[in-house]
Amino acid sequence: MHRIVIYNPSRRSSEQGMGLIIFNRAIPFLEVLILFFSCFLSKFGIAVDTITSTQPITDPESIISSNNGFQLGFFSPINTTNRYVGIWYSSIPLRTVVWVANRDRPLTDSSGTMIISDDGNLLILSGQKKIIWSSNVSNPIVNSSAQLLDSGNLVIRDDSDGRTIWESFQYPSDSFLQRMKLGSDVKMKSWKSSSDPSVGTFSAGLNCLTIPEIYVWNGSHPYWRSGPWNGQIFIGVPYMNSMYLNGFTVIPDDNKGTAYVSFTTGNVSLMEYYLLNHDGNLMQKETIEWKREWEVSWSALETDCDVYGKCGPFGSCNSKDSPICSCLRGFEPNNIEEWNRENFTGGCARRTPLQCERNGSSNLDQKDGFLKLTTMKVPELADWVSVPENECEKQCLMNCSCAAYAYYQGIGCMSWSGKLVDIQKFSSDGADLYIRVAYSEIDKKRNMKFLTPVSVIIGSIIMAICAYFAWTWMAKQKGTEDWCCDVEKKHHIWCLFQGKLHDGQEIAVKRLSRSSKQGLEEFMNEVVVISKLQHRNLVRLLGCCVEGDEKILIYEYMPNKSLDAFLFG
Repeated sequence: MHRIVIYNPSRRSSEQGMGLIIFNRAIPFLEVLILFFSCFLSKFGIAVDTITSTQPITDPESIISSNNGFQLGFFSPINTTNRYVGIWYSSIPLRTVVWVANRDRPLTDSSGTMIISDDGNLLILSGQKKIIWSSNVSNPIVNSSAQLLDSGNLVIRDDSDGRTIWESFQYPSDSFLQRMKLGSDVKMKSWKSSSDPSVGTFSAGLNCLTIPEIYVWNGSHPYWRSGPWNGQIFIGVPYMNSMYLNGFTVIPDDNKGTAYVSFTTGNVSLMEYYLLNHDGNLMQKETIEWKREWEVSWSALETDCDVYGKCGPFGSCNSKDSPICSCLRGFEPNNIEEWNRENFTGGCARRTPLQCERNGSSNLDQKDGFLKLTTMKVPELADWVSVPENECEKQCLMNCSCAAYAYYQGIGCMSWSGKLVDIQKFSSDGADLYIRVAYSEIDKKRNMKFLTPVSVIIGSIIMAICAYFAWTWMAKQKGTEDWCCDVEKKHHIWCLFQGKLHDGQEIAVKRLSRSSKQGLEEFMNEVVVISKLQHRNLVRLLGCCVEGDEKILIYEYMPNKSLDAFLFG
């Protein structure tokens, strides 16, 4: 006979504050052990992932998914004693809540219970059995149960056929988990603050009005957007083609005429999810399984330019410029005073009306054209046009309301009408955007485009002409010197030049070769000797000049050539 006492926290004694289950019959020890762990597992949620009508959870109990990845139970956020039912990562020491059931109706004490009701709905009840929250299944099933899946999705299933009739992934909180689907009707909703999980002002989902884009809204107003989906990436997110942002897919829903975005990661050891915080910033958070702490690997709002419409209509934002906003080419600020105060929300206006906007325009040759902007985040709300790349410009030009166009692989031809909003200049990636402007703006651009090359060409021509004349002059000088050298080598005489003195007397100048080895003393002795020679058949020496390497003799000019011409022919 064994007397075994087991503690059961769900049964409380008024005298001792605890419940005792006493067995006074002979029970094999193994059966007692099994019974003990059955009670323990059912009450504390260890390795139990299901809630039924007969197996509820009561604060502070919880259930855990079969892979021990996620846990569902009661919790209190920081700086508050309010109690909520939520789902969090079970392996991260710092509790990371990714879904909250009763986010707008907290429990004020620890007497709450989560249970499957008789009509098959999942309920949260207060200690007074008042319904705090309900899954509100429209067509409930009597025989149903709620299970926490390994993905973090809490589902209600029909026990008779296993069909899912409700899931928490259809009602996200502030977190976007793997295999969750976001759309225009399924949106993330931020917490009001870090200690208040009630619905905040920011939401995020997929906008499918034209080409799918992920949006963050502040109330009903856009706050951030990803740019269009090209089948692999969202082209308005820089560097999204790198490894850490791969895994996205956009899934069309033909029945509803919409689409959903989902993501997965191929690294099983990597835990990853997206958080929309209470400030409206969409962040990617990840951790390696053994590290067990989160790191922000990507943030939507990295610069002021990432905020939607920062520079207003027809304005472009570049975080590397100062100021960060500028008007598109062919546009000017709507309000120059506000623009100078760096209030850019008023945006820009067209400087010159388009041809089709000018009534009675007679010059049909001055057609509108396009200016190319590279590495750009394209404006929002693009219209998709089913034409090849070489027809994209023509289609836009034919439509007077078309303000810009772009062609991107995987998307095709995109065009924009009306105001162009939320344009950003990237340092890399992005798209080529063609802005429609009046002919005069293109002409200005052409003038600016060709001004520098023309200036360079004209300057080059002038320099070439100057170089040519300089080269010609130097060649003449060199030719004269070379000719003199040739004469010297051939006849062993000096170079001869004809000149005229100030009084008009013609003279002959003989220049001593620089290659001569004769020194100054020998030259002067020779000058003295020659000057003393006087004969009617000899020309008279008038003077000499010595400066540096130059040694020059000045003679009377003899018009009938030299005597050697007559003697030697």
